[in-house]
Amino acid sequence: MRSLITIFLSCIIACSVAAMSPAGDTAIYARTYCSNQIVIINNHVYGPFQTSGVEIIPGGAANGMDSIFKVQLTFNQPVEYNYNVTICEGDSIKINNKVYHKGFAEGKEIFENAAANGCDSIVFIKLSFTSQPFSNLIDTLCSGESMTINGTRYDFDNRSGLEILDNAAYNGCDSLVYISLFFREQWVYLGPDTAVVEGDSLAIHLSARYGPERVEWSPLPPCTDPECLSFSTMRLTRPLQYSVIYTDTFGCVSRDEVYIQIDRKRRVYGANVFTPSGDEPNNRFFISADRGVILIRKLVVFDRWGEVVFNAENIPNDSGSAYNMGWDGRTRDRDAPVDVYGWWAELETYSGVRFTETGDVTLVK
Repeated sequence: MRSLITIFLSCIIACSVAAMSPAGDTAIYARTYCSNQIVIINNHVYGPFQTSGVEIIPGGAANGMDSIFKVQLTFNQPVEYNYNVTICEGDSIKINNKVYHKGFAEGKEIFENAAANGCDSIVFIKLSFTSQPFSNLIDTLCSGESMTINGTRYDFDNRSGLEILDNAAYNGCDSLVYISLFFREQWVYLGPDTAVVEGDSLAIHLSARYGPERVEWSPLPPCTDPECLSFSTMRLTRPLQYSVIYTDTFGCVSRDEVYIQIDRKRRVYGANVFTPSGDEPNNRFFISADRGVILIRKLVVFDRWGEVVFNAENIPNDSGSAYNMGWDGRTRDRDAPVDVYGWWAELETYSGVRFTETGDVTLVK
């Protein structure tokens, strides 16, 4: 932008020249301006195109004579700068109240009187842009796990997204991260909750989606295998719960438990018909019970008049002993007649409880 400077010589120049120079002498008027300025002296125009001249001011000297002086002007050029810079895509720079960005990357800005020589400073702006780094974060997590990235929680219900990490790239730009998560469907299963007869045991088999890395039982099962994926419990007389913490080969942790109740209903079995001359095991009368019974303390068979025809004690509760120690259909060294006989038994459970059972059986030939 051009500026116009008009010098009224009668005051500014003539007086100073007269004070500086003897009458009739030639003085020099030397000044420095900027190249965008125009100076008018004594109605003559000076600028970069005309930097010197001689001016005569009639009667301008202090003694009334003409004042003659030489004009020697210097015009400085504005200072120019190149501002070449690389910024990140999406960023912008504000220069001289003007915003430069990828859609407006080049321009010229003039800062008035901002140069060291007092003239304008001209800045030529040229921006270049670097792409923001982009990366993929793909991972597989265990079910129930989550991951927090840039303050955002990613889990089974929120598996993917795009995160902008401010100034996190090696070049100082934002880093773009696309997240994609997968989840393993790991599980472990000990079977359904169940009930066993008092004194009985239960076989437990652990099933899992993936192979074991570590298996932690509570309470410890009765086996020597450190993994102990299958075992049978001890004879149970009270309810019991087995819990397992199962870590698979991927490091995923699953949990399960099985609750075992005790069925205290006592079951005693005895045939209602037997034939002494028949085939085993139907040729003897005996009783058996579930595994909660460890001993048949007494077994008494009597006829319809109450007379005892058979009596046995301390019969182990297993099929072989019960059969061998059962009634063969004889009494007092002779065959008992065909009839209906009653029986009474006293039994003892694994926990030491005694109880009795009764029934009848028909002897046939």
